[in-house]
Amino acid sequence: MKKYTILFLIVFLTAGIAANAQNNKGKSNDIGRILLNGYVSDQAESIPSIAKKMLKNKMNQIATKNGMGGSSLNPRFIITPNISVLTKDITPTAPPMIAITLDVTLYVGDGIEGTLFAWTRSPVLCRRR
Repeated sequence: MKKYTILFLIVFLTAGIAANAQNNKGKSNDIGRILLNGYVSDQAESIPSIAKKMLKNKMNQIATKNGMGGSSLNPRFIITPNISVLTKDITPTAPPMIAITLDVTLYVGDGIEGTLFAWTRSPVLCRRR
């Protein structure tokens, strides 16, 4: 009987040492496991293609700077903008410039299931000649 107890104890202890949970990085590093990918919808037809590329690049820079930069290989979690034009004015300067105030809202969500996790909003003033 003592043999079985010792054998059971050895098996039980080695199983406890070899077992790993799904989360072995600890609770404080949960952000390190989520990767965000910049995504600009093709339905935003009023945005020129070069501006879409610059916007996607800027969103990827934001995610990377905060330690959440992803790649297009795993596009599960996305950061995507919604841009609305608030005002559009022509300045009385020489040469005339166009001042546009944009409302930019960034959404973070699950790109596959369509779940929204967070959003932030910021008005932006743009000037161009």
